[in-house]
Amino acid sequence: MIKATKPAQFVGPIYLQVRDMIRQQIEGSAWSPGTPLPSELDMARSFSVSVGTMRKALSMLVDEGLLRRQRGRGTFVEAPCEKLRRLPVGEVVAESGPRQRLRVEDCFSAVATLAERKSLRLVDGESVQIILRAAEDNEACAYCERIAIPQWLFTQLEEGPLTAPTLFELYGHRARTSVEWVNESIEMAIADQDTAETLGCRQGAPILRVDRTAFDENGVPVEYCVKHLDLRHAKYVVQVSAANRISSAKLSS
Repeated sequence: MIKATKPAQFVGPIYLQVRDMIRQQIEGSAWSPGTPLPSELDMARSFSVSVGTMRKALSMLVDEGLLRRQRGRGTFVEAPCEKLRRLPVGEVVAESGPRQRLRVEDCFSAVATLAERKSLRLVDGESVQIILRAAEDNEACAYCERIAIPQWLFTQLEEGPLTAPTLFELYGHRARTSVEWVNESIEMAIADQDTAETLGCRQGAPILRVDRTAFDENGVPVEYCVKHLDLRHAKYVVQVSAANRISSAKLSS
């Protein structure tokens, strides 16, 4: 049953508030996996918002892997009943707001680079699945990233959405692989030719580089991501709640 309550903690644009209220009900076991959602019109009426606002909120939840759409049948709950744990992973925040249009530039198999082999604990010559993504804000590229995933994991993802801010939910829903902790390092870097072309900056311009390795509950690395940010259009923010704990943090030069 839909409950269009609006607790005080829901703030921001209306579509984000609606998204967060629906997400809370999914994670709070109000809806079990496979539950069909009412029509967008009925849900819009229940939340006292426009159909366009409801459609935008639902699309974001589809991108996050919490919902799935089936042509001709409707929208269904995809997430497991238990509450998904929120990791203190950084988020790129554009100058004009917290969201950008994230697109997949390419997806292909390749032999892992040295950094990918070390981070994912692979042997020499082993292949990974590479996902290249970029995020635009007001027609300017805020960041680009290269995500490397072990082939054993990618084969289980089927045709899941690859445009969520992180793919952690997708790993859990499609491959039953839960990301339990991450290592992130942040440093200033210089844009090489390819990165400069993607970001729309000059070659040699200062940019921010974020390296992230994600691990499952057994400590097995399941993703290695390198993100490059154009600091003219975005900043990198990490929010940590009382429920999360940073085990260690250090500065290195």
